[in-house]
Amino acid sequence: MNKNVFHTILLFCTILLLYPGTVFSTVTKRMNLQALINTSADIILGEIISLKSYRSQNGRYIMTDVTVNVRQGLKGSTASRIIVTILGGTVDGITTSVVGSPRFCTAETVILFLNKITGWSPDKSIHYAVVGLSQGKYELRDPRSDNELFVSSATSAELTLLPDKSGDVTPPGGEKGITIQEILTTISASSKREEGK
Repeated sequence: MNKNVFHTILLFCTILLLYPGTVFSTVTKRMNLQALINTSADIILGEIISLKSYRSQNGRYIMTDVTVNVRQGLKGSTASRIIVTILGGTVDGITTSVVGSPRFCTAETVILFLNKITGWSPDKSIHYAVVGLSQGKYELRDPRSDNELFVSSATSAELTLLPDKSGDVTPPGGEKGITIQEILTTISASSKREEGK
């Protein structure tokens, strides 16, 4: 091995060991609103009512079931209460997480872009997965406001978005947020395009 390469690697490892903080990020391609809608079988507006973590059937993974009361179905057909399953959680004092995945809190009002999954939970029932990591979760910005603006969870430092076709790296709505009406308008336009094909 070249002496300069060895010193560079040694310096890099030393910096990593001495750095007091830990920085992690997941890198994925940005999904615009149209891509989120097209990739999702179901889109809902709802409130998180409970979180329950458990070990996967083979015991290798910790998973969390997020129970959501559905206030309004925006696309697809969903029940009045659904379960969203995510990797990560805390069981017996052990916590795991997937960097860039959405985080949930009880009483949180959210818009979720979802797909149905089977086989993840011990009861084999239908659960949902969030599309595009945290890109598929929008949180109500200010619950006290009459104007419901939802901000993407992908604005966190954990998820680095690569540019989409237009060169944009900001989640739909950006820091300002997006309204339910904007999402419904885009869903409607998408449906009309599909019918025209």
